[in-house]
Amino acid sequence: MVYFRCLITFFSAILILLSLPALSQDDEEGAIFSASPSEILELRSIYEARNRALNTVKKHKVVRQFVKVSDSPDGDTPVVNLLFRNPSVLFFIDASGAKWPVTKTSIVNSDWLKCGNCSEASEDFDNSIEIYSVTPEGSAYFMVYLEGRAMPVHIMATSSSLNPVYHAVTDISIDDLRSQESAHYGPIVLADGAAPDQDLSNALANVSPKDSVEVNSSSDQFKIWRQGDSLIVRTKMNITSPQTQRRNTNSSGYIAYRLVAPAVSRILALTPDGKPIRVRVFLDE
Repeated sequence: MVYFRCLITFFSAILILLSLPALSQDDEEGAIFSASPSEILELRSIYEARNRALNTVKKHKVVRQFVKVSDSPDGDTPVVNLLFRNPSVLFFIDASGAKWPVTKTSIVNSDWLKCGNCSEASEDFDNSIEIYSVTPEGSAYFMVYLEGRAMPVHIMATSSSLNPVYHAVTDISIDDLRSQESAHYGPIVLADGAAPDQDLSNALANVSPKDSVEVNSSSDQFKIWRQGDSLIVRTKMNITSPQTQRRNTNSSGYIAYRLVAPAVSRILALTPDGKPIRVRVFLDE
């Protein structure tokens, strides 16, 4: 970069000198430079302005981005915008927000892209990696392997002076659960064998619980009522978040839950085949 700037300055000086008026025969003897004092000051101001432009650091917008990744073949590849001489940190989490440890990274163009805390020989990885570029311009694909996950996460890193955005931190959420243990079920008290919960029994029968108001959601697989400080949910899926206080089931496969988070706006659940889904709850409607 320094060499490149020196070349620009050198050729700029040549162009300036060529633009000066030619010396006459009478001025050649005893005259080293024909420019007037005002012209010399003007040349110096041009030279200083060029130097300031060359050495001015371009400001980038520092952004923390959140991207969601799935195994779908038509899914988009996450893009991380790097800034030369500045590291970017990537955090990997599962659908419930739990950490997903990194076990290995594979960089296609390792001459341009470097990983600061990656070591394939290490088995004690956290859920984050630190990457940086060795030149201001370039791009490279790399893959990140996560613990217990067969498919790697494909990511593209790019750096360009024309891109005003710098991703200092990127949170990558995998549309999957690392394990059943990572899904936080919370303490669940079954109605069976405990004090009966008539509201859950009504919900199982698709009857509105007493003193409840039905609320809408983003899934037709969920029926939700708000009852005081509780939410009562009827579904065939296993709710993993928020915390579940009680539940009851029937022979048709439906489960009625009482949730302890009245202001919850999203519910995380598992389908019967183990696929995680997010359901939005519209409490304000």
